[in-house]
Amino acid sequence: MQLSVNETALSAWLYLPEHLPAPYPCIVMGHGLGSTRDAGLEPYAIRFRDAGFAVLVFDYRYFGASGGTPRQLIWIPSQLEDWSAAIACARGLKEIDPARIALWGTSLSEEGPESRGGAQPAGVRPQTNR
Repeated sequence: MQLSVNETALSAWLYLPEHLPAPYPCIVMGHGLGSTRDAGLEPYAIRFRDAGFAVLVFDYRYFGASGGTPRQLIWIPSQLEDWSAAIACARGLKEIDPARIALWGTSLSEEGPESRGGAQPAGVRPQTNR
């Protein structure tokens, strides 16, 4: 699936539980620095899905399957916008319970969920591995 941030396409993947009724709680996942879904997030997404969660994994703009130039640009303000867009996308999906959203990041992406601090939308709970 794709979502858009400032006219740049972000690539995202949605993992939905099988054999459970919707709407599902959802975990929005982003990788650290310039890593992508292919750099280790997918096995976690599958385990969370198998545990009954929907999971939305995205690649930051300028990286992986997402658009944007220059490529490989690490710009924290843009990555925070990408987090916000991914959260809004998840909340807008009919399969997702918009009141039960968690954020899951690794490495530098822990700063994405954490730095949102008191600005969290209702129903969003950041989770880091620290």
